Amino acid sequence: MDASSTLKMYGRCGAVEDANTMFLTMSYIDSVSWNAMIAALAQHRCGVQAIGLFERMLKEDMLPDRVTFLIILSACSHAGLVKEGCHYSNSMHDSYGISPDEEHYARMIDLLCRCREFTEAKDLIEPQTRTLDAVSVKKNCALRAILIDPPNIIS
Repeated sequence: MDASSTLKMYGRCGAVEDANTMFLTMSYIDSVSWNAMIAALAQHRCGVQAIGLFERMLKEDMLPDRVTFLIILSACSHAGLVKEGCHYSNSMHDSYGISPDEEHYARMIDLLCRCREFTEAKDLIEPQTRTLDAVSVKKNCALRAILIDPPNIIS
């Protein structure tokens, strides 16, 4: 098993400390390993640390890819970091030339809805002319229900 696979395994099992120990001792860290470690942090409620590691990755001149941005947007969503999520969403295209796809938009909609930024989420949904996958459609339906009847979102 290669190092990236082991990092992913540790992350999926919740062994974030073990993943971090392994990550810190790696002689060469490729983009898959960076993504695996950032994802391990993001999946286990360490969104701020995931963003910190992402920033470190950038400082070490490792370029993010579309998967990296999916992970970072998810980390921002789970940590409630709207400002940071919007920043990374914008920099994805502006700084790295990566066009957001349906998954990126779905993550941004999720982030905005979790943080009760319903108007911004609605504004993001409406101009989309893309064919959305089933998950995105379900999220959009949920958002529309929230916009129609906000007091009853819990019931």
